[in-house]
Amino acid sequence: MDERMERTERTERTERTERTEQTRRDVVPPIAGRIPLKKRSIILWGVLVLPLVAALSACSVTHGVKTETIRAAAKSMKKNLKGYKGLYCTFTRPDVTCRIDWKGEPDPDTHAAVLTAVKAFVTPEHMREIARSVNWNPEISEFHLLLNTDDNKTDAEHAYFARYYKTSDASDDSEANIDAYRTWTEEGTKAGPLETGSD
Repeated sequence: MDERMERTERTERTERTERTEQTRRDVVPPIAGRIPLKKRSIILWGVLVLPLVAALSACSVTHGVKTETIRAAAKSMKKNLKGYKGLYCTFTRPDVTCRIDWKGEPDPDTHAAVLTAVKAFVTPEHMREIARSVNWNPEISEFHLLLNTDDNKTDAEHAYFARYYKTSDASDDSEANIDAYRTWTEEGTKAGPLETGSD
């Protein structure tokens, strides 16, 4: 008897639930073409937030750079400079960074020869070639040279940089504001710039 009552109660509950759902459907019919609130919030989030994230992350995209000029510079250094292991260049807008890996600490003459070779390579024409290879139209703001003398590639023992513009105002293309990578400075020092590069 208890079993029969239980079954009857269960059946009545199920019928009540079905009637309630049917009544809701009859009273509040779905509006054609209307997107539920939860889906709307997901779509809105996607439309507003994802482009913002994409734009912000695009600023820090790093591209490996291999141009004919870089290959020629690497080949020349390998041939002429003892201890040379490799030249690796990247572009992270608006700057170019080149790391030269070296076997041990170079002697002062070799160190000077490396800087001379890099200064000859870092010209406005070569930097524009790099910019074109990564679809970058403005001038490359800074060139960073990292001289790595050990197996730890995350930090360099010597770092230098040169700028295209003398100031941080890249919209000022006047001759007074253009250095064109002539002045080299050792990073991390407060001393004046190193000797000026060749014209």
